[in-house]
Amino acid sequence: MKFKKFTIQETAFNPYFFKYEDITIKLCCVQKGNGLPDIEVFENTKEAEKGEWCIYGANDEKSEALSFKIQNEIKTILVKNVEYEILFERCKKEKYKYSKITEIINACIFGVRKK
Repeated sequence: MKFKKFTIQETAFNPYFFKYEDITIKLCCVQKGNGLPDIEVFENTKEAEKGEWCIYGANDEKSEALSFKIQNEIKTILVKNVEYEILFERCKKEKYKYSKITEIINACIFGVRKK
């Protein structure tokens, strides 16, 4: 099965996320700054929706943190008895326009699939 590709931009407080089937993937609020992202993965539940975890992040015991060390690295995670593979492809620089300024940010390119 091919990876479903997606991009998450690294901005202040990292409010961006990606939903795939029963999981949500988002950048952790604090990044290492070296172009190798840390993400959190959690199950899409009513508790997650009510707590707006996709924006603010999940409780530590309700999510799994993954840290990538190299480009094209694949990590496996088990969520609700389903194994997912998450590929960190690379980060690229992109312009991001805030209300009054534009800055260059990292846009992290990932892939996800069921194993």
